[in-house]
Amino acid sequence: MSQLMLRSGIVFGFFLTAWSIFANGFVVSRDQNHFTSSLTRTKSSLSMVRNIDLPECLVFYGIPASFFSPDDTDLISLLQECADTDTAVIVIPEPIAADSSDTYSLDSDNLPVKLILHEPQSYAPNPKDLYEALNSITVQPRPFGGSSGFGAKQYADPERFPLPARTVVFCQTAEQTLASKYCGTRVLCFQDNDLADAVIDRIDFYLDEIATPGSFWLNPPNPMDEKGNKVDIHELIESYSLESNGEAQAATETAVAPEDEMSEEEMQRILADLDSL
Repeated sequence: MSQLMLRSGIVFGFFLTAWSIFANGFVVSRDQNHFTSSLTRTKSSLSMVRNIDLPECLVFYGIPASFFSPDDTDLISLLQECADTDTAVIVIPEPIAADSSDTYSLDSDNLPVKLILHEPQSYAPNPKDLYEALNSITVQPRPFGGSSGFGAKQYADPERFPLPARTVVFCQTAEQTLASKYCGTRVLCFQDNDLADAVIDRIDFYLDEIATPGSFWLNPPNPMDEKGNKVDIHELIESYSLESNGEAQAATETAVAPEDEMSEEEMQRILADLDSL
């Protein structure tokens, strides 16, 4: 009897140890100190099997060309991840004045990923430039599955425009933040404001930290204005266009998505039905 109990204890201990090793193999093993920009980052891959949506596109909105320095190791690390995961990178510079002789230029020869330059035609918070930039490129949708591709069929879907909900915008002003919110993207701003999903002072994080879910948010966003009202992006762009021509008043007032309201005719019909009772 004692020998049987001893053997059972050994078998149970073996399986307990094996399960512990197996379970710990799926734990994220990353030095949490990389959240502080002054500390050294330690690179390691995300090994937990879970469904996450990495960004399909990063947009640097109103960011000057001088920002993309090959000497910024943290930025280069993020751009290298974009190259490895086929994440598109768009740059929308500040608009150049009409009477200026300056031209738009962007050199990405010394960067790990090609930067896509989109020349602006308007000023934020008009979302036209950002909307058109996202609809000027195509991306290959990533297959559904775990973060390491577990259970996924590789590249089964056709190419399409990047989804705003899977786009992360880096910007410098509250107006650019609002334009990004109008489009339904996530926003990380270098200037403190209440509309941004987060305020940052530098890029010192990995691509999976700005995924959905990630370190900054859990759920995908919706197009909305500064008051949290849902907006129709097409009506909003048209309203800003009319406003610039002096043919409209406040753009956001005309672009707010209508709520489900009962018409006068429906109200009269219901009252008539109640009178018959």
